[in-house]
Amino acid sequence: MTLKEIFPKATYSEPKFFLIPQIEMELELKMPQKLKKLYLETDGFRENIGNSKYLFSLKDDDGIGSLLSTTKFFHNEKIFPDIHKYIFFGSSSAGEYWAINTQNSTVISYHYSMGNEFEKLDNDIVELYKKDYSLYNL
Repeated sequence: MTLKEIFPKATYSEPKFFLIPQIEMELELKMPQKLKKLYLETDGFRENIGNSKYLFSLKDDDGIGSLLSTTKFFHNEKIFPDIHKYIFFGSSSAGEYWAINTQNSTVISYHYSMGNEFEKLDNDIVELYKKDYSLYNL
């Protein structure tokens, strides 16, 4: 199923997957295939209830930050070891940032309150979205 079928009321941006090679070059990281697949559908989307930016735009900040700007920010902050291996791609309804390890595709959650720690999550990004969305108890 596509994101639009799973989240039909969400707000989507037109795909800009042609930017992926430029983003990879700027970050000096290779985007994992499962993240690229989402960007083939859309250049970011927001869920319709809490307006969480589940998938950042590749380059358009829109007040939240883009994949590029957010990833660069966290890389500069050096919050935890090996942070430079992660691409930050979205955020949860609780304000946590989601990132994916470019070497093994492990997905993590990070919030400032965690200090220099992070939480490992389900590696299926779409399931992660579904789980977060279910917290609204509709």
